[in-house]
Amino acid sequence: MSWTTRAWTVAFCLWAIPTHAAVLDPWAFTSLGTLNASETISINTDTLQLTGGTSYTGVLDPVSGASIFAFDDITGTSLSIYGTRTLGLLSTGNIAFTGTIDLLGSGGLDIGAVGALAMKNLSALGSGGDIVLHANQITISGSINWVHRSLTITSPEDIVFLGGAGLLPAPGGPLPVLGPGGVITVAPVPLPAALPLYATGLGVLSLFLKRRRLV
Repeated sequence: MSWTTRAWTVAFCLWAIPTHAAVLDPWAFTSLGTLNASETISINTDTLQLTGGTSYTGVLDPVSGASIFAFDDITGTSLSIYGTRTLGLLSTGNIAFTGTIDLLGSGGLDIGAVGALAMKNLSALGSGGDIVLHANQITISGSINWVHRSLTITSPEDIVFLGGAGLLPAPGGPLPVLGPGGVITVAPVPLPAALPLYATGLGVLSLFLKRRRLV
């Protein structure tokens, strides 16, 4: 890949992703080689350890404070992520996960590929750091579930959702339809301010109806 293409990819990500989200460049870190895992792997961002059928030690980015695991290519099934630091899972080639990526710690997640990113499910049901997905091509065949985090997905090409896959923030959301150069930015879903007042009103109405029946 030419230096012009690399520079364009980085420039696009810097333009497309909001300033509050981390942007990690796969070319800025020394590659650990090729990750090809047939078993579920785990990454602890506090200890910088990747385990589960294979073993790698990541590095701490002094600029962002993220735990970085950079590879030439990444192929895996399922991934469990623990720890309080943001995980930077980066590839100068492609990234493909056929199972579920579980973000179980309070740290954020930045998955970036210079080539294509293909994934099935991502689950981040706890509160914590932002989720950022960026690649030249992105295909999601399952769903992304999150509650209290911000989610950003960027690609200069199509962002493709296969088989009815979609983004499912609590309590649910519509399936986005995007063309080339798609950008999705979704903030956490807050509790509506009127919801407690609405619940109180229902309670009062219920008591009123009970009293009328007794009379």
